[in-house]
Amino acid sequence: MALKTNMALWALAASLVVNLTAHGVCRAKDAGGVKDTDAHQGAAKEKPRKPVTVTSDSMEADRGKKFVVFEGNVTAVEDFTVCSDTLYVYYDANNEVSHIEARGNVVILQADKTSRSEKARYDRKSRTVVLTGGHPQIQQCTDTVKGEKITVYIDEDKAVVESAAGGRVKAVIMPEKKCEDHGPPKAQESHASEEARCKRARQVL
Repeated sequence: MALKTNMALWALAASLVVNLTAHGVCRAKDAGGVKDTDAHQGAAKEKPRKPVTVTSDSMEADRGKKFVVFEGNVTAVEDFTVCSDTLYVYYDANNEVSHIEARGNVVILQADKTSRSEKARYDRKSRTVVLTGGHPQIQQCTDTVKGEKITVYIDEDKAVVESAAGGRVKAVIMPEKKCEDHGPPKAQESHASEEARCKRARQVL
């Protein structure tokens, strides 16, 4: 089904381009209860931020708490791709996206890097992703690094790996590099392929 939203909900979700799957459900919470809303399409053109395209099985927005939650086979595409069971998009006082939280079998695809964790928090201002839970790891080409907490700097091709108290950081460095660089995804044109990549990546144990 096409995304259904009213102008109030769209003001809340102004910087998202959202498409639901054929069996998706969209609900908006308000003081008057839960209600269906009217169709609308668009995206914020604020620079340098890029629009975020999200697909999922369902979406629910809470204007009072200023967040939108997507559930079921979530794929979120900016200039990298986030795959998860659930995705929370939080807004600030200006109704701009402040941060995004992914939960459940999280996979992040960026060029030749694949990150995995149970939780990930993306701060749109600092352009950092913090991976926690489920033994976070980053694989780049054939090399892998694991820790208790990993902070990825999206624009700097840098990551900081931290261990738990008394724990250790583990890295596996392969002698031969086999890299597959997918480049930055194009939010509209390649979203179907990004969904397929998410499905494949999340099936890998």
